[in-house]
Amino acid sequence: MVNEIMKEIKTSKSLENFFEKITRAIKKTYLNGIVSFVKDKNDFYVQFDRFGVSKFFFEVNDFETGFIATRKKDSIAFTHHIFKDKVAQTLKDLISKFDETEIK
Repeated sequence: MVNEIMKEIKTSKSLENFFEKITRAIKKTYLNGIVSFVKDKNDFYVQFDRFGVSKFFFEVNDFETGFIATRKKDSIAFTHHIFKDKVAQTLKDLISKFDETEIK
């Protein structure tokens, strides 16, 4: 089941530009080395890799110059259940600082 934090990302930037920005932003936080954004064909997932592996899967739909990514499902390791909302909120806070990007 998908929680209410970080359920949709909309930006006028390309997916590649978004990945570059989020990767740089993550490197400046406690999530560095733990969280990564991984392209999966035209979609992507956010992977948490520490004491287990968890993933938030997003479906990407392109529009004009950007994209909308909708979170479709989660795969949460048993050891991550108590931390997943904190990690999602931290990522949401980082992404909300990006120009021309909305996050719900």
